Amino acid sequence: TYRSFSLPQIMFELLDAPSVLLANQMEMSLYSSGLLSGLVLDSGYGLTRVQPFYLGCPPPFSGKMLEFSGKDLSTYLFSSLFKEACDHHNLFQMDTVAAVQMGKCFMPPSLEETLDFCHSLPRGSKENNTYQLPDGITVELSPRQMMAPEMFFNPHVFDMPGPSISQIILDSVETCEASSHSLLMSHVLACGGNTLYPGFATHLFKELRSGYHGLTQISVWVSENRRFSVWLGASMVSQLSTYQSQWMTKEEYLETIRL
Repeated sequence: TYRSFSLPQIMFELLDAPSVLLANQMEMSLYSSGLLSGLVLDSGYGLTRVQPFYLGCPPPFSGKMLEFSGKDLSTYLFSSLFKEACDHHNLFQMDTVAAVQMGKCFMPPSLEETLDFCHSLPRGSKENNTYQLPDGITVELSPRQMMAPEMFFNPHVFDMPGPSISQIILDSVETCEASSHSLLMSHVLACGGNTLYPGFATHLFKELRSGYHGLTQISVWVSENRRFSVWLGASMVSQLSTYQSQWMTKEEYLETIRL
């Protein structure tokens, strides 16, 4: 018979962990940069989330979630590269899409100017990017395919539902007290796989600067290890004695299941 396990059961009964702390992932990402206050943007394969923190605590009703993420970019590349032959379970197509995402896609400084420049180039010129498929066939990638990560900032251009990442950040900040806006906007921490595209941080900074009209400095923080920021922050917290009172020990867990 199938038996489901809760996380504490897995940690204590199967892995024999001495103690466990169920921590907020966004908070751990913030701590990985040595901050207690700031705004965390975490955009991965399945979700894009935004959460402000002030002295380690999230203000009420300030968190925002956007069901628009890396899988939408993959879906777009699948359909545009393989068209009618698109098969999301085909390993050859999956490898091709992953390679294009990681090796060819980027975030343009200006979508309109970059598109105009690419379209003005003669077909087959060096600047037109190409990609060699695993079977040896070479395909020419269109400007829209190479700049697919732009959908995070201009989803309507790719026929995707909004709002944009920059808009949910601004919406999240507006839910917080006005006195904290300056601190939050000067400590915007971007993490997650989607923030790794070249030009992401610069583009996000420009969008926030044009969308936020308060008299404050705007800074976007990015780390080379931002793909693993949750793990890094949690590893730091595990070494701090100030959090020991929040950990559940195995003895406490065993007492609760006996009740």
